[in-house]
Amino acid sequence: MNELFNMNGYEFYVWGSVVCFVCVVLLDMVSLKTKKKQAERKIKAMHKRAKR
Repeated sequence: MNELFNMNGYEFYVWGSVVCFVCVVLLDMVSLKTKKKQAERKIKAMHKRAKR
């Protein structure tokens, strides 16, 4: 188990890369969720205008 965290001096680079990857994935998920909400609002507004 110790080898998992202590990677022959490369743990900073390996775990730093893992943290960066997780941050990018989380940011992507938040961005997609925001874009989805914007698209849903836009579609809802278009439907309201079409009903008039």
